[in-house]
Parts: sequence; structure tokens; C-alpha cells
Amino acid sequence: MYLDVFFLSPIFYNLKVIMGVIDELKSEKNIGLIIIATEKMLKDKYNNLNVDRNELIYVVNNMINNICADTILTKNVFVLMELNKITLSKIKDYYDNIINKMEVEASLNNNNQVVPENYKESTTDVGDFGDSMKYDSEQLLLKVLELEEKRNNLALLHKNNTSNASNASNASNASNASNASNASNASNASNASNASNASNASNASNASNASNASNANNIMLHQDNINLKVLELLNINNNKNKQKIIIINSYNRDWINNPYRNKLSFNINIDLSVHNIKISKILLPVNIKNNTPYINLIINDGKLNQKIIYILANNNNNNNIWDTWEPVNDDYILLTNKNWHINFTDFLNRDLEMGRDNIDIIEVVEKDTESNEEKYDIVINNNNDIEYNNFGMKLLKPYDNILIKTNTGENIISKITNIHDNTISICSKNIEKKTLINSTLLNYKSQFSIILSYYQKL
Repeated sequence: MYLDVFFLSPIFYNLKVIMGVIDELKSEKNIGLIIIATEKMLKDKYNNLNVDRNELIYVVNNMINNICADTILTKNVFVLMELNKITLSKIKDYYDNIINKMEVEASLNNNNQVVPENYKESTTDVGDFGDSMKYDSEQLLLKVLELEEKRNNLALLHKNNTSNASNASNASNASNASNASNASNASNASNASNASNASNASNASNASNASNASNANNIMLHQDNINLKVLELLNINNNKNKQKIIIINSYNRDWINNPYRNKLSFNINIDLSVHNIKISKILLPVNIKNNTPYINLIINDGKLNQKIIYILANNNNNNNIWDTWEPVNDDYILLTNKNWHINFTDFLNRDLEMGRDNIDIIEVVEKDTESNEEKYDIVINNNNDIEYNNFGMKLLKPYDNILIKTNTGENIISKITNIHDNTISICSKNIEKKTLINSTLLNYKSQFSIILSYYQKL
């Protein structure tokens, strides 16, 4: 079924079309409208519910992010209005559940009354939207449209103000020309009185027109000052928000106690409350793309999960060992805790097979050498075909490095001189045969790298 979806049907190739709608949903303008509409809904329906604005922004962004990720996995193509409707409905369900829990607690604390019949634990999953869903969020959607109309009206008002200022300036010029002509006609001796009256009228008209033009110009100058201040602020923020990069490699993990590469835990040493952070690229061994057309990166911070979808960014034709994978969307990390647990799944949502390290050395043969380097043939345990194959022996070549954890706990980087079946010939200085017995190996070329970028929030 999944092969039909991604290789034979047009869905996989329509990702760009779907991405267009998702980009609209995740645009700053659209998110702002949804946040304001949600605030109005909370104020109208839940007067007794105090919601911190930062928490509200987090809930909205997290809901949108998960809906975007799951939209790609569905066969349905949604338009922006439908996705907005789904988002608002999910947010409403989220807060309905909070209210229900508050009612239950009040019920249980009030003379042991019966739990309300309409109470149930939340089963809302932002990935479970489809034809069976029923929405009652028309009013929320109307609020979004109302806000959009107000924004358009403000733009039109700005345009009219500019137009009025221009008309006032034209009227002033035309009036001056007309008054000058009247003053010339009135300068005849026989019409001296008329000239005096015309002169007074001209002065009054000029004063009025000058006042109108001055007000219009003040409006325009005020708007220009605002625009200049905004541009200055943007320039200051652009200078402050220089993007920084962090690279995390799987070989830095405790690979003795955590041998499987698809399980990575670490502490992100960034203040997530003041920084935007995203995983911009993942470098994976070339054999991964043979098992899945895309991968899901799952991040858990102990409270919440966030899923990000990555697709192959390059077609590796130059015999490189690693492929570059990039996110389908420009997803920022919305988690708040710093302790992250990361794993990957394939297009069937199964754990992605990435192999393991800490492979046992079961035999060591010392070789004669005339150099000051010791040379050994080490035999790797191949009793488990799957683990042996996923170790990545096929990626290794002579002159590559391999990491050995000796039986004394020391890490030694050795140079490979030859590979034959499950036997690797190595050379290394200052290493004894007895320290290699019952040692284990890490394959550098089977590791992956995660590239994170972050910058300070505005």
C-alpha cells in the first residue's frame, strides 16, 4: 500500500503543491490571525480560564506544526481555509478538555458529586483529521476572516490618506492660480473695492488650503517616521540575529551503554525561551535512502513530542559516504525542555534501521612488522547476520579510521590496512595484543550528524 502511495501514485510528486498550502498556513500573517481569533474565542467562551499568552502561542504553533507534518502523510489535499478550520477546531477541543478537567476536579471536591457525563480524557491527536471529523468552529473561522477584512481596510485607509494629501496639494495650487487671476482683474481702478474683497477672499482661501495641505503633509511625515523607525528596528534585529550552528554527531554518545545509533539523548545548551532553533540538515550514511523515501525525526523533551519530516536533498553520485537530508517544511523546534531524546522512523512509521556499534572482537592475530607500529588482524563477531550487516562493513575501505574500545576502557583510533570478510587488518602505535582481546568497535562511517541552526528571537 505504501509503495503504491509513494512510488506509483502522484502524491509523492505533489509535495510541492501541498507545501504551498502549508507555507500559507505557517505564514506569520496567518498564525497571527489564528492567535487573535483564539484569544477572542477564549474571552467569549471561557471567562474563568486564565491563559498565559506565551502558552497560547506555544499551543497554536505546536498544533499548526503537527497538522502540517501529518497533512503530508494523508491522501487528502486541503486548502488553507480547511486547514485553518482544523487548527481552530483542535485548539477549541484542547481548551474544552481543560475546562472538562476543571469541572471534574470541582465535582470531586464538592461533596463527592458524580463526575460530569460529558467528561472524558483528551484523545485529540492532531494527526487524526479526515472525512469523519465534525467541526463546530464556523464562528472562529469568521473571526479570522473579520480580522483579515480589518487589515485590508487599514491598508485602504492608508491609501486614501495619501490620496487626500495629494488632492489637497493640487487644490492649493489651483486656488492660488485662480486667486492670482482674480486679483489681477480686480486691480482696475474702477473695481478697487472688488479687488480689496478678492484679496481678502484669496488670503482666506490660501490660509485654509495651506492648513489642509499642512495637515496632510504632517500625516505623511508621521507615517514616514513610523516606517523609518520600523526599518531601523529591523536593521538592529538583523544585526543581532546572526545565525549560529551546532553540529551533533552520533559517535559522541555513550556507545557502549547505548550501542544502537537510532537512539540519541543529549542536553541542548540553548535558552529556548529567547531563541528560535531548527534542525536544518541531517547527514546520514548512503545506505539509508535504500530503505525509505523520507524519514521522520521524532524529538521528545520528556513532556511533548515533535515530528519533523526530511527528504533526500541530493542525489549522491560522487561516492560520498553521507547523504544530505533536509526538512520538507521550515519547522522550528517548539519544545521547552532542554533534555532531548531523538530517534528516526521510516515511511511506515517503524524505527529506522541504522545499525549498532559496540561490535565484539572475537579473535586477535598479531602480524610481524619491521616498523614501530603494531599490526593486527581482528576478527569481528558475525553470528548475527542483521547486526553484522548493519554495522556497515561495506562502507569501510583501506586507510579509513576505526574506533576501538579496549578491554581497559581506552578509546584508540586505528588505521585500517585491509578488509576481508569479517576480518579487519589494522595498524596502530603503542597498542598491545592483550588489550584488544574482548574489545569492541565503532564504525565512523556508519554515524550520522545533526546540524542545528539558531538565532535570537525578535
